[in-house]
Amino acid sequence: MLLTWVILTFTFFVLLFKKFLGRNANYWKERGVVTLESETTLLQLLTAKKSPVDADRVYYDQLGGGKFGGSFEFGNPMLFLKDLEVVKHILIKDFDRFMDHRDFVDTDPVFSKSLFFLHTGEWRNMRAFLSPTFTSGKIRRMFHHFERCSNRMKDFVHANSTSLDNGYAITVPDVMGRFTADVIGAVAFGMETDALTNLDSFFFKMAKRSVALDKKRLLKFGLFSFFPKIGNYFRMQSLPKDVSDFFLGILTKAFLEREANNKEGREDFLQILTEAKAENKTGIDFTVDLAIQQAFLFFLAG
Repeated sequence: MLLTWVILTFTFFVLLFKKFLGRNANYWKERGVVTLESETTLLQLLTAKKSPVDADRVYYDQLGGGKFGGSFEFGNPMLFLKDLEVVKHILIKDFDRFMDHRDFVDTDPVFSKSLFFLHTGEWRNMRAFLSPTFTSGKIRRMFHHFERCSNRMKDFVHANSTSLDNGYAITVPDVMGRFTADVIGAVAFGMETDALTNLDSFFFKMAKRSVALDKKRLLKFGLFSFFPKIGNYFRMQSLPKDVSDFFLGILTKAFLEREANNKEGREDFLQILTEAKAENKTGIDFTVDLAIQQAFLFFLAG
């Protein structure tokens, strides 16, 4: 008898869950938009058997010559764009109608208030504050970091590869990972990370862990995306605590030193943020915490 009730209860919740997922089943059909069929399940995403890129590739193929189509993410309607002109309209001309991100909660102190997680007014104000920091002139100020790190990579390849008749045999992911850590560390934080000169660089190890996507972290991302209130209630963080504490510590120290000493001549994103904070005319309360989180997002995006 108990087993029967367990089976009936389980069946009831499964059917209720399916009904919840299908609550918007006719959303795109009613609007005359092609409905795309997903071949990627939530379980496959959470167990890392497939990634969102796999789902997007299927949608892309289904559209054929079409410009856009409708899909669903956990029952929520999502518009999939294929035509570059439509993408350009949404990102530029009609951007004021598409400025909000999906609900995604992450309580990690190193990037929970970064641009990616903000909404509506907060997002608009932060974008207005950050936009002047990405002008071609200010990016050009940091170009010498790329040049210096490129020379280091050349030396690293010569010293850590097997010489061949027509080139070198190297482990490309490791070399490019170290190069990226050196470049982004210098450009974003103004730091010498030693990833290419020190094979045991602690910064490089922490950088690798910050972007590593194991099953546990993918499960957290799924909870953040699909059940944001649960993630917020349990104060869940996507980064391991020691990784978050490491970057929070070095960024806080670096930013406070820049503000205290006004180190003009430093050509990196952290310095540009320091200058932007001093010249702030947007009305946004750009605290040290906010500055740190924008800098770390810049690092992750790099």
